[in-house]
Amino acid sequence: MERSIEGKLSKADIFSQPVAFNPNEITQVDTAIEALSASLNKFGEVNTDYMLSLMEDKSREELLSDLHERIYYNPLIHAYETADKFIAGNVIEKAEKIGKYLERHPQEENSFAASQSLNMLREAAPRPIPFEELDFNFGERWIPQG
Repeated sequence: MERSIEGKLSKADIFSQPVAFNPNEITQVDTAIEALSASLNKFGEVNTDYMLSLMEDKSREELLSDLHERIYYNPLIHAYETADKFIAGNVIEKAEKIGKYLERHPQEENSFAASQSLNMLREAAPRPIPFEELDFNFGERWIPQG
């Protein structure tokens, strides 16, 4: 935890300043991917307003188009989420909730983006395994009847 400068030992930077993140503020990026990374680093979530402020020459539609299949609109929280976060967990239950939400709110401002997100969740849902294809071994703790 020390370093040598011109033969003289001194404490490492970790003792005097933050080293886990960049202390310099990012003010401009070249691509939508870089803007997404900056947003995730600063806020821990997709913040489209911040991302647009980093890319002066892009419109919201261009930004969202560039990030197609990297971020998805979640109408339940009225915000975009990364694909890794959105298409995770119980996707069947999440798809049902979003489907019901879209039925109750047909005039949703981002209904097209929400329907694309719903389609992606439905594609990610695992195929149900029929009972006949289940394999039971001798000594199983629980075997359903029927």
